[in-house]
Amino acid sequence: MYEPDYLTREPTNYPVKPKNILTVVLLAFVAMSVCYALAKPMLAWRHGDPARNNDVPALADRADVYYFHGNARCTACLAVQATASELVHGEFAQQRQAGRLAWHEANFEQDPDLAKRYGVAASTVVVVTVRDGKQSGFVRLDDVFRYAANREQLANYIRPAIAAALPKERP
Repeated sequence: MYEPDYLTREPTNYPVKPKNILTVVLLAFVAMSVCYALAKPMLAWRHGDPARNNDVPALADRADVYYFHGNARCTACLAVQATASELVHGEFAQQRQAGRLAWHEANFEQDPDLAKRYGVAASTVVVVTVRDGKQSGFVRLDDVFRYAANREQLANYIRPAIAAALPKERP
C-alpha cells in the first residue's frame, strides 16, 4: 500500500530567533505608524474637528449651515465639506465669532429626523435662517456636487445662500 511522504515525514521545526521576532514587531510598528500618519487627516474630515464646530454661543437671529453626510464619504463629499467649512470659518469668521452664524455637521443616516426636516436623502449643504430663535426658512443646496470639482465655483454657489440667511447687522 502506498503512503504519501507527507504522512510519514517528521515536521521540521525552525527555531524562532528573538532577533527575527523583534524585526517583525518593529516593522509592524513602523507600518502602523505610517498608516496612521496618512489616515489622520482623513479621520479629521470624517469625524469633524470639534474645535471648528460651535465653540461660540449662537444668537437668536442667525444662520445655521449644515453639512449633511452619510456613513461613507467620497472625495467629492470631502471637497464639499471642506469648501463649506472654509467659507464659514474663514470668509464668514467674523459673523461666526459674533454668534450670527453656526456650523453643523450631521450624518443623515444616523439622524433621520433632522434629515427629514430638511428633505435630505444624500450629502448636501443646507443653510437655515433662524429668527427669534425659530427657524424661518432654509435653502437646500442640492447642486453642490455639480461644482465639487471646482472649489471656486462651489464657493460661489454656497456663499450667496449663507449671506442671504445672515441677519442684518444692527447699527
